[in-house]
Amino acid sequence: MGHTDPKPFMKIATISYIMGGAIYCYVMTVGYLSYGENTRHAVLDNFPQNALGRSANYIICLALVCSYILQMTPIFKIVEEVVMPLLDVPPGHEWVTPFVRSSLRAVIVAITVMLSAIVPDMEKMVALTGAFAFSLLCFVLPGCFYLKLKPDDGGWWERVLAMTLIPLGAIGAFVGVIGVVTDTK
Repeated sequence: MGHTDPKPFMKIATISYIMGGAIYCYVMTVGYLSYGENTRHAVLDNFPQNALGRSANYIICLALVCSYILQMTPIFKIVEEVVMPLLDVPPGHEWVTPFVRSSLRAVIVAITVMLSAIVPDMEKMVALTGAFAFSLLCFVLPGCFYLKLKPDDGGWWERVLAMTLIPLGAIGAFVGVIGVVTDTK
């Protein structure tokens, strides 16, 4: 990573992804061939209901609690970058800023806690985030990034394609989320 040439890093990243994918496919195939249809969808539900099996749940909870701030930092920053300029804190009152930031973060944490209480089923939560994130990552964000970074470099067809991807992704996210919410399985 210290080189100016990104080729060595890309080679290592590519090999790492291929190896990780191969290991994942191997474990998935051997697990399915060993247990077949007797496995539950959520991996944690397959563990025995003894102290060792429950400890896996506790370890995952601990890992999520410890990594929450790292996962939420981009969201905190985006919300703060949008809201803080709107406040127009007068000179001499900068002491308000930390309280506002803390309040914004508390609201975001409260929203995630409410979501986890409303959707306690892990499979449904993964489906919701997958439906939303897939559309956002594959359609909306690439279109937005292109329009932000290269609006004049490409031809008109590239801008039209980018402008088409954004509403297409938004509609896909909406349909996906509605599909997950209305699924009665």
